[in-house]
Amino acid sequence: MIATYLYENGIPFRYEEPLWLNGKMFCPDFTIRDPKTGTFYWYEHFGKMDDPKYVRDNIPKLITYSDNGIIPSVNLILTFETKKNKLSFPQIRSAIETVM
Repeated sequence: MIATYLYENGIPFRYEEPLWLNGKMFCPDFTIRDPKTGTFYWYEHFGKMDDPKYVRDNIPKLITYSDNGIIPSVNLILTFETKKNKLSFPQIRSAIETVM
């Protein structure tokens, strides 16, 4: 859904492009380039927020991002999902428009 939204709105992106931070490789779900400004943004979708282990396993990633200037609502776009609360196109649009 995210890739579809980006493509249909003419937003250039790469899927799981390697990103090296503190000597460790991360693969954000999407690396996005603003077509107007050329600014880069990163997009992470957390799809199992009702799984405590999944949440715990992803907290270090968010800390590393922040330590390296990749900040939620500044240049890091985040969306979340649980089994009961599925991701939707309006959520994707809102998350992207809030940051870009």
